[in-house]
Amino acid sequence: ADTSKLDNGLVRITKKYNMKLLKVSVYQLYAKYLEEMVSKRPKNASTYAQNAVAAYKKALSLAETLEIDVITDDVQKNFNSFKTFCQLNKIK
Repeated sequence: ADTSKLDNGLVRITKKYNMKLLKVSVYQLYAKYLEEMVSKRPKNASTYAQNAVAAYKKALSLAETLEIDVITDDVQKNFNSFKTFCQLNKIK
């Protein structure tokens, strides 16, 4: 049986999801970097925190389009943890 159409379709799907997954990872890594900066640079903590929130929101938005719950849940868990950290440290 000729599977070339199936193979081509799977390659396209894989490329599509891999790029989105890569983008989710990059945004989440950037958010983690900004979290570190919040701790290390208290003078600019608010700016770093706002940028981290924006990065987490972007990562979450992209993760939701993947429709893979474990990835979305991971981003949401990290985002919630950061928001809690900000609340406890009165960072807006």
